[in-house]
Amino acid sequence: MRRTRSGALALGKSAPIRIVSEHRDQNGNLLEISDAAVEIINILRPVVATGRYIVFAAMALNGQRQWTDRFAAGDETQLEAFAEEVMRLYPFFPFIGGVARDTFEWEGYRIQKGDWMILDLHGTNHDPRRFPAPNAFSLDRDIGWKTQEFDFVPHGGGDASVTHRCPGEAVTVALMKEAIRLLTRSMTFEIPDQRLTLNLSRMPALPEQGLRMRNIRHVDAWASR
Repeated sequence: MRRTRSGALALGKSAPIRIVSEHRDQNGNLLEISDAAVEIINILRPVVATGRYIVFAAMALNGQRQWTDRFAAGDETQLEAFAEEVMRLYPFFPFIGGVARDTFEWEGYRIQKGDWMILDLHGTNHDPRRFPAPNAFSLDRDIGWKTQEFDFVPHGGGDASVTHRCPGEAVTVALMKEAIRLLTRSMTFEIPDQRLTLNLSRMPALPEQGLRMRNIRHVDAWASR
């Protein structure tokens, strides 16, 4: 950040680090160096975290050959639905914790202010009352970050502008869509037989032994059209 402000780094006007470095608060002052650095980390951290969902997308493509072929051919009509179903089926965080801000009663339970509670994200996204055959991969579920409902909660529920729904969910979906394009159009690969069971006690979740790929080859997507 210091090198950006001093001009030692030659960056374009649209470079995120330059935008943050030049941002001024309501009083016209530049952000403190430490605050500006934290804002850059707040951009990098979720982008890196989305790598978990890209692993899950590759796993889903491996089991859904018909969608791999359609996306490879340029058909994107169900691309976003595919990404959303990956987020529903595979958990980033199986659950999250929170503290009650007020005392209230719900479903016969009395929750005291300050009580810790656990929101079961994975269980909610697999509730058969909302998702028939919840463990099956299906693109007919009509889910998505735009609806901002409480029954599809990959990171939290409600409206991202006022509740604990992840404000980066739309960006996550966009990054996943681009990754799926790359996986299906710009490369070929094989996923050998391996144990891909998710360890739900690990957060963020991943297959217990990771995801192994082999025979990875670059494909010129434009030349193949």
